[in-house]
Amino acid sequence: MEFKRCLIGLVVILFLFVLYTFLKQKSSNSCQKEIYETKERDNFRNKNWTILMTVNDAYFDFFQNWIHFYQKLQTKYPLIVIAEDDVVFLKLRQLNGNSLFTLVRSLRTSHRSAVVYGSKGFNELASGRPTYILKYLERGTNILYADTDSVWLHDPVPYFQGQYDMWMQLDSPRNLCTGLMAIKSNNESIKLMRLWEASLKERLDIDQTAFNKVYRNSTIHLKPLDRSLFPSGNLYFDQFSDAKRKNVIIVHNNYIKGHEKKLQRFENFKLWFSN
Repeated sequence: MEFKRCLIGLVVILFLFVLYTFLKQKSSNSCQKEIYETKERDNFRNKNWTILMTVNDAYFDFFQNWIHFYQKLQTKYPLIVIAEDDVVFLKLRQLNGNSLFTLVRSLRTSHRSAVVYGSKGFNELASGRPTYILKYLERGTNILYADTDSVWLHDPVPYFQGQYDMWMQLDSPRNLCTGLMAIKSNNESIKLMRLWEASLKERLDIDQTAFNKVYRNSTIHLKPLDRSLFPSGNLYFDQFSDAKRKNVIIVHNNYIKGHEKKLQRFENFKLWFSN
């Protein structure tokens, strides 16, 4: 009888051990699956970019040029276009017949004319950038802001890699360019955009100058983009060889002032849609 009790006890202990091992393995697999799915969701969220652009009437043709090249890429990122004046709003609405983008009318009264970089008119127009960007970041949207005087030859999103809050083009080795900014929606980016917005409200300045000032005192984790792939206008048009130009992801037509000069330079390099 004593032997029988010991045998039953041994069987019960063995059963409980097997059950414990099974439940532990199941819990571990479930945890691993949850971690994996969370990483997948985070990876998807990181790739979930919305392009944001602002357009005034004077540069409507540059937006036409941008979207001509952008459509060739066949990417499917949401695109929000902010119309800076009533005239361009009507033109964009007509252009948007196939719902290529979400059209928003700015609440500001803005310039229709072609403003020159650094002028008071330019500063007034460009000062709205942080406000527009901030609006969507606060809604949880990752924003890819781009100037209209650019041509996208390839999709830039695959280059936004690593644990960063922002990626930006460089005008020079120590000067960030606000003409191309990929910004994740998080506390750090929202804080920086608020500081940038406040800086421009306190003192009207070139938006890029103001951004670089507030950035130097920020804690945001920002990655400058490779200048060989995302060059400034003086590098691409004046310094690069044809071989180097073939590797470029986005051409930014800066480092030159005036609508007609920018247009002529694009035409000379066969980067204008009418060509």
